[in-house]
Amino acid sequence: GLVFVTSILADRLLLSRIHTLESVGLYSIAFKVAGLLMLLVGWFSLSWHPFAFKSFYENENHPQIFKKILNYVLMFFGFLALGLTVFSPEILKIFTTPSYFGAYTAVGPLTLSIVALAIIPIVSFSLEAKKISRYALPVSLAATILNIVLNLLLIPRWNILGAGIATAISQAMLAAMWYTLTHRITKLWQFDTKKVLSISVLLVAYIAGTYFLNPYHSLYIIPIKLFYLLSFPAILYLFGAFSPSEIIWMKSVMSKKYIRENIIGHIKYFTNIKND
Repeated sequence: GLVFVTSILADRLLLSRIHTLESVGLYSIAFKVAGLLMLLVGWFSLSWHPFAFKSFYENENHPQIFKKILNYVLMFFGFLALGLTVFSPEILKIFTTPSYFGAYTAVGPLTLSIVALAIIPIVSFSLEAKKISRYALPVSLAATILNIVLNLLLIPRWNILGAGIATAISQAMLAAMWYTLTHRITKLWQFDTKKVLSISVLLVAYIAGTYFLNPYHSLYIIPIKLFYLLSFPAILYLFGAFSPSEIIWMKSVMSKKYIRENIIGHIKYFTNIKND
């Protein structure tokens, strides 16, 4: 969290020095759009640690649980990040003026940085559980320095997009360093590295692909964007991101019986309480 905040502040400072205050304004608007995802990530982070410690001490199967949660969190927040990115021009058209429409260019990398922020508590948890804290400072400093260097290299060429990319890379590197330390030092459990990399690479490719769609501000492009967004989980499915048992569970959740007995049943229950 601290590295992320420092990165955003460094982005804005260097943007004001290298470009103009107008660039800082555009970047701030882009961060507000991406910040919609930040709200959910903040909620997840607050709820993660109590759940993780409880599972760690009470559930012998916690390595498999954490392994699956990492994949689910990456896919879930990745899908939301893609949704915000692909529809960022429409969001900006609704809530801002034409002078801020260009902010959409930085939304993609900023949402990617927030996805990286979401998985850091998971990949670093075993170090917390073992009370190993000596790596926190050097890892954070390395990510911060990388962010500043990348800003100096990318902002002169790509303006706010360069600042966003710098933040995304530094946050991804931070997550990767914690991931590596967890594997090599604690060895409490092993994540599915191949699956994590596959999901990450696909997500980055999809975010990059939005830049071929977003320059076109037309109602006719919205169905294409929606198809593009929904194709992301479809591709994940085709590449085996979901196990057979997970597919069976998701089908049961989407079934009419489950919806009727659980979702509609809960709505009726709370409605009756309110009426009483």
